[in-house]
Amino acid sequence: MIELEKLTAGGAFGRCCGFANVVQVRTVDSTNLLARRILDARKGDGACPKMAIVAWEQTAGRGRQGRSWVSTGGMGIYVTVVRPVLAAELQTLPLLVPVGLARAIRALGCRVGRKWPNDLLVAGKKLGGILIETVGGAAGEVVAIIGFGINHGQSSSELPLATATSLRHELGKPPNIATVSAFLLRELDRELEHLGDTEYARDAYEKLSVHSLGDHLSCRIGGRGIEGTFLGFDVHGFLRLDVGGTEQILPAAEVVE
Repeated sequence: MIELEKLTAGGAFGRCCGFANVVQVRTVDSTNLLARRILDARKGDGACPKMAIVAWEQTAGRGRQGRSWVSTGGMGIYVTVVRPVLAAELQTLPLLVPVGLARAIRALGCRVGRKWPNDLLVAGKKLGGILIETVGGAAGEVVAIIGFGINHGQSSSELPLATATSLRHELGKPPNIATVSAFLLRELDRELEHLGDTEYARDAYEKLSVHSLGDHLSCRIGGRGIEGTFLGFDVHGFLRLDVGGTEQILPAAEVVE
């Protein structure tokens, strides 16, 4: 377990997390939406710099498929990372982001795993989620908007769902939000140094999966259900299922069981 309190001692938040550009806001609709507004405002100003946006509270936090993310002030870690990514490296981004976050959370002493495609679970309960979006960038690049939310300070009675958990619930007394946020950003940035390394990304992504080879999975794609035996992931992180003896590749779906 890492002594995280040392990360914020004697230095500013930006230096602790390794980001020269940090936007800290008390209340915002969504850190991902704020990132888009910042990018729109600086169009024509040259290459996009790497940036982190950290909020105390979100009034319209978002997850995948238009879902809301409960973002009570002071209870969670609400962060968006903005960074240019080469188009050729983009396929490894959604693999490396959950790996970086999961490894950092494990260093806190919390045994988190990754549920496909982007949920962070502890013993079957959701600790956090990830929302990755992209916009056009300079030639040969896209700008990645990497949002993540981690439940931090909720007690059992304060969690929004019975299927949710928090760092407080799992660890008793986690490090403060600023310290954990800085650590997550630093470790995520370190993991993203492997962008473009397809073999490394897929191997690391698979090792942290809460799904085991041979598990029976029920998935939902839109309004359609599909069931099969888990075969792992392909190089893009797409789900591989044996459905009645035929392998099917699911680029996007939701595992419901």
